[in-house]
Amino acid sequence: RGLICVIKNGVWRIRTVATFGAQGALLKLNKDIIAEVKDLVTRASDGKWGQGLWTSQLTGACVYSVCRQNNLPVSMREVAEACSVNVFTLGRVFHKLQELHGLKMPPLDPENYVARAVAALPELAAISNKNSTVQPQRGSMTRSVMIAPTVRDAKTLLKFAFSRGLLIGRDPIVIVAAVVIVVARLHGVKVSVDRAAQASRVQSVSVRKR
Repeated sequence: RGLICVIKNGVWRIRTVATFGAQGALLKLNKDIIAEVKDLVTRASDGKWGQGLWTSQLTGACVYSVCRQNNLPVSMREVAEACSVNVFTLGRVFHKLQELHGLKMPPLDPENYVARAVAALPELAAISNKNSTVQPQRGSMTRSVMIAPTVRDAKTLLKFAFSRGLLIGRDPIVIVAAVVIVVARLHGVKVSVDRAAQASRVQSVSVRKR
């Protein structure tokens, strides 16, 4: 009965996390991702975690694990805030989950986070329109198409930073925020550190250090 309660509680938390993300923003996990998380919670809730109120931490670790495995642009900090747990505690549980269940994670690719950050800043979409040789009619282009040139520029700059070893020992998502600021300035658009950090969903103080 105790295991069933844990799984039911975990499933309820998954649905909550899937709806509410960091600071009220949506994580927007689709039903297939949620199903994968449910399966992982079920497998992980096998009594190896000891006693205590660890359900939120385990559920968060499962959510982050599945997001990483599917290369979704969801950071550990976002999941921690959505689950109301400490990000460092979540990190420890995540690594324990990997160890106990042999979970394989692809390397964290900062390029996966670029489009999300650019899309959150309307002025960067304006850059793409300004540089385009064809002026689209209203409603004729999707937002992803409109921001594609800016996203491409940001990814190019990221690759350059990687080739110079600038990402070593640093949070790659924080570097995304810094790259967004640089790309904007290259096109004559000023984006503040606070707005770039918010768009990338990282802390402003971390971006200022970069």
